[in-house]
Amino acid sequence: MKNSIKQLSFLIILLILGACNTAPKLGIFEGNNDIGNVKKAGSVKFNYSDNSYTISGGGSNMWGQTDELHYAWKKMTGDVSIAADITWVGTGGNAHREACMIISQSLEPCSAYADAAFHGDGLTSIQYREVSGEITREIQSSISAPKRVRIEKDGDYLSMSIDYGDGELKSSGGTFKLPFTEPFCIGLGVCAHNNDTIETAIFSNVVIETIEAKPDSLKKIESTLETIPVSSFDRRVVYHTQGRIEAPNWSPDGKYIYFNSERTGTMQIWRMKTDGSEQQQITTDEYNDWFAHPSPDGKWIAYISFGTDIPSGSHPADKDVMLRLMNLETKDVQVMAKLFGGQGTINVPSWSPDSKRLAFVSYRLK
Repeated sequence: MKNSIKQLSFLIILLILGACNTAPKLGIFEGNNDIGNVKKAGSVKFNYSDNSYTISGGGSNMWGQTDELHYAWKKMTGDVSIAADITWVGTGGNAHREACMIISQSLEPCSAYADAAFHGDGLTSIQYREVSGEITREIQSSISAPKRVRIEKDGDYLSMSIDYGDGELKSSGGTFKLPFTEPFCIGLGVCAHNNDTIETAIFSNVVIETIEAKPDSLKKIESTLETIPVSSFDRRVVYHTQGRIEAPNWSPDGKYIYFNSERTGTMQIWRMKTDGSEQQQITTDEYNDWFAHPSPDGKWIAYISFGTDIPSGSHPADKDVMLRLMNLETKDVQVMAKLFGGQGTINVPSWSPDSKRLAFVSYRLK
C-alpha cells in the first residue's frame, strides 16, 4: 500500500513538472489570456533569438465601455514605460485593428486603462478609460505608422512617445491624468476589430523600464496644441514643441460679453449684454472657473476649471485643470478633458468657425 502511494505521488509530481515544462514561454511577461467575449482564442509566441512577441488576437473592439482582445501581461508598481517596434502580419486586415502597449488596472474587460494603440491603417493614438465601466477617450497623434511606440506612466500622468523617423523616441504630445492602484498590469495586446477573425502583430525589441523620479526644478516645459470635437471629446494633436506656447484661437463672431467674477465666493463665469445690463451667473460650482469661450453658434461655452486649492483670484500656469463644456440651453456641464495646463490653455477665442472643434494647449513637465 505504501509503495502504491509513493508511486502515485511520484506520478503526480511528474505530471506537474511536465505541465510546467510545456507551459508557454512568455519572456518578461507573467501570463496571457483573452479579455472579454472573444470568439476565437488568441495566442502569444515568444522568440528568444530576437526578443520578439508574435501575438494573435480576436475581438470586436477596444473602445466604449468594454474591451475584447488578447493580452500578454505582468503586474508592476511605480512609474514605468513599455516600448516596442510594431509590424502587422499580412495585409488587407481591418483598418481599425489594434496592436497596443497597455497599462491596465485589472484583467477585466471594463477596466480602467491606458494604451498606445497602433491601428491597421497607421493611426497611432493613446487611448484611455478613466474609471472602470466608463467610456473610452483618445488623443490621436499627428504621425501615422511610426516604427516604434512607447507608453509612459509618470506619477498619475500618462503619455505616448513615438519614433518620428530619426530612430529617437519623442513625445507625441498630449497627456492626461489617470491614477492607478498598485499593483497594475502592463503588457502587449492585439484586437482584430472583427470577432469572426484573428489578427496577428509582431512586437520586437520590447523594453519595460522604470522611470526615475525627477524634481520639478529639473523638468522642462513641453507644449501641445490640440483640437477637440464637441461630438466625441476625442483629442487630436496638431503641433507639439519644447517650450511654452499659449492661447490658440479661431475667429468667432460676437454675442454676449462673458467675464469672470468672484462676487459669490469662488471665481465663476458670468455674462452680460454689451451695454452692461442683464448680468447673469453662468457657472455655479465649487471650482474656480476661468476663460469662458462661447461657440460661434451660441450653443456652448468652453472654460477651464481650477481646483479648490487655487486662490480664487488667480489663474496660474502648470496646474491640474479640467477643460469643461456647458450647453447654454440646458446648463448641463461635461468634462471634455483633464490635463496639466491652466494659464495659456485657452486664453483667447479657441473655437473653430463651425463650432465643431475647440483648440487648446496642454503641457508637460519632463
